Amino acid sequence: MNKLLLTTLASFTITLISCTTTKPLNDNNFDKNKQVEINDPETQWKLAQDFLNKDNKKAFYWTLKAGENGVLDAMVKLPNMYRYGIGTEKNYDRAFYWQKKLVDTLIKKYDTPSFSESSANCFNLKDYQLELSAMYYCGMGVKPNLTEANKWKQKMIQGGGKDDPKIYAVTCEEIGKYNLAIPLYKQAVKDDDGFAQINLAIMYEKGQGVEKNYQKAMELLQQASENGYIRAINNIGDMYENGYGVPVDYAKAKEYYLQAVAYDESSGYFSMGQLYKLGRGVKKDLKKATEWYQQACNKGLNLGCEEVEKLEQVE
Repeated sequence: MNKLLLTTLASFTITLISCTTTKPLNDNNFDKNKQVEINDPETQWKLAQDFLNKDNKKAFYWTLKAGENGVLDAMVKLPNMYRYGIGTEKNYDRAFYWQKKLVDTLIKKYDTPSFSESSANCFNLKDYQLELSAMYYCGMGVKPNLTEANKWKQKMIQGGGKDDPKIYAVTCEEIGKYNLAIPLYKQAVKDDDGFAQINLAIMYEKGQGVEKNYQKAMELLQQASENGYIRAINNIGDMYENGYGVPVDYAKAKEYYLQAVAYDESSGYFSMGQLYKLGRGVKKDLKKATEWYQQACNKGLNLGCEEVEKLEQVE
């Protein structure tokens, strides 16, 4: 079974794009691969960016150091690194801690004259407040608290933000609260939200909180594809690869995966790697599989990085 069809928000790529301008590291100054103590926050953040998708453990190490030293860019990334296990073990308690710390820090920053309008636009407080509200609502890393969830949602709305049920749905689904996630996804689907269509399709495929229904899953994926969500094309290919509601057809699966690759979709690269790793519709070739996984990794898909590491150990 293709891992990508079994993931929702966790399959999002993660990039360490800075809201602040930083100069490239001067590798002549030190060997960045040595475990040295660097106390300059800006250098710590540069190292985090440089290591991402090359050595995620080091990327996490330096992101955490930078975050602890107050680098906002790093603080933005830490909740997701903990949430999805990027360079560290998954830890929802720590994900919540950094989400709350990020929001509290930004609120203080917004009240200072030195915080420019461009910085305010880059660090989107409204989005972070919505994520925090969802964590309180679902109980991710914190005891469920509807009062706090509503408080942060109202602050987000007062700041000009818009409520988004799929953010709550993803958070609840991630921690297995499917009874909360399903109605929220359905609400988002009514608004023709392609991302929600994909995730709800996956839940129908897996029978999570709903009865398994491959036909419904396929319908939702096709709707998402029509709405421009390229990842849906990849997941349709997965349905054909695994015979979910349709006859197994590796050739057709490959066709869909290559369509996703043509749009530079990371999941398409990963799925092609799966075909070559398993020898499905193509001659088994671990070297080619590694090449496809590496491209997925280069696009920020952590699953691709993990597969590269596994195959390198085999070789």
